[in-house]
Amino acid sequence: DQFHHVSAAFLQLEKRYQEIIEDTTKRMGAGMAKFICKEVETVDDYDEYCHYVAGLVGLSLSKLLLASELEILTPDWEQISN
Repeated sequence: DQFHHVSAAFLQLEKRYQEIIEDTTKRMGAGMAKFICKEVETVDDYDEYCHYVAGLVGLSLSKLLLASELEILTPDWEQISN
């Protein structure tokens, strides 16, 4: 119902931010889709699910901060977050 507001705000962002959000959204959607017909039964399943629904958000925020050039991160920043 209100998606047009989200879409309009997204399109007003700089391309570098759009690309990060688009990549994260695709990865999150694909990861969550794996669990539509699959129960979270093991700790490994839970870890994987949490990565898709929460971990990717944190990585995306880090990428957005880096893209903003407001923060300088070490070259291995993504590995450190794991």
